[in-house]
Amino acid sequence: MAGRGVTTPSQTAWALMALLAQTDEAIQRGVSFLGQTQTDKTGQAATWPTKLYTGTGFSMHLYFGYEYYSHSFPMMGLGRYAQRMKLM
Repeated sequence: MAGRGVTTPSQTAWALMALLAQTDEAIQRGVSFLGQTQTDKTGQAATWPTKLYTGTGFSMHLYFGYEYYSHSFPMMGLGRYAQRMKLM
């Protein structure tokens, strides 16, 4: 089904940043998901590893994988959430 599938950290962060314009239960679920899925790699900083492609070139034919999406967007989303909630 189009638009349905496994949740990825970068896509959750995109939704979180879009929802920050309002107060909503979805914001809390997004922050919770990012907190629960963050991992600590030995010798590296914590991140959100994913093997799923989050960029589509041509659906069903060509997909793009961006190495830093799973780190930069969750960090950006959580940072914006912290600013919005005045946690920083």
